[in-house]
Amino acid sequence: RLDVSGPKILSAKRLAALLDTGRFSDLEEFRFYRGPSEGSKGLLKSLCSATELTQMKSIRGAGASDACIRALAESEHFSRLESLHLTEVMCEPATLEALCSSPNFPALRDLTLGIEGRGEAFAQGQARALLRAVGAGALLRQVERLALSSSSTHPSLSDFLDAADHDLDHLTHFAWHPWSHQKEEEARARSVGDDLLALRQTSFSGLQALMLRFYSSREAQQNHHLLRSLHGAPWLPSLQELQVYGEAFHPDELLEFLLSSESPQPRVLGFGAPLCLEQWGQLFEQSDLSRLEILRAWDHKLYEHFDAFCALLAEHAHHLPHLRRLIVNESLRYHVPINPLRGPQHVRANQWVSLETEYTFDDANPVWLLTCD
Repeated sequence: RLDVSGPKILSAKRLAALLDTGRFSDLEEFRFYRGPSEGSKGLLKSLCSATELTQMKSIRGAGASDACIRALAESEHFSRLESLHLTEVMCEPATLEALCSSPNFPALRDLTLGIEGRGEAFAQGQARALLRAVGAGALLRQVERLALSSSSTHPSLSDFLDAADHDLDHLTHFAWHPWSHQKEEEARARSVGDDLLALRQTSFSGLQALMLRFYSSREAQQNHHLLRSLHGAPWLPSLQELQVYGEAFHPDELLEFLLSSESPQPRVLGFGAPLCLEQWGQLFEQSDLSRLEILRAWDHKLYEHFDAFCALLAEHAHHLPHLRRLIVNESLRYHVPINPLRGPQHVRANQWVSLETEYTFDDANPVWLLTCD
């Protein structure tokens, strides 16, 4: 693995010279995340020029320009590439279409694309054209895990789904995260329900994991029943992993959804709504969590009642017989003694739950927690 993330560790020219030494022919993973001000500066293009990198299995990075994406689409030596995660992608629709239609990645199964754009033209429809380019691409038909995000002011999931003809039975994992800016919140709020309705109408017969992120506090204030739009989806009951984040989903709405008979009985459940102790108790007691193995409670206010929350876990352990991991926000360390967050939490005599903390989510690159059998 070669990771050149961080503030300008290597320039594109230096990277090209390094790869040209011939010492990296066995390289399997390459990462190039940078801060917003540094950008990738052509690093991906330098990687694509190193034709001896035939063992490459994973490429992850942020800040890919039009020239970099086109160079990647034309690269013929990445035939073993299994995972491609690119965020802050800034390119023309035709360039992204070339990548998503390229025959040069026969082994690719995991694809993440974060579409970035600036200026009036992007807001007026370029993002829609980019999403359609992804949906219409032949590459989409072979991947199993797909994550899409967009910084468009008016992103619409329907543009992608219509281009894909709603035929996504081959996907096992799907994530959708449209960015929202405060001044665009009202427009963003109007489309949350539309996106969920479009998902319900999509064929996802093989779907095992779904992650949704909608950041719109206006919608949470006005509509507490957004997730109801997913009820009736034939693929919903069979989900093994469900992660739902963002201010668009009110705690009351999320609890109502999880307690519904139409909701899945997942092995992995993750959400960020700030549930009160009473709501946590309702969730543990009234929902069917008998299959739950991993709970990701991304609640910044959990520290306010963390001891009582752990007591609830112990009280309702018989409702959670397979729970083995509890993942909480790293901010808990600032309010709760560090020792309780080290090692496992004893729930009952024959059950231990590993208590873990995370610093932050990577909004564009989803962290899937499901280990498929």
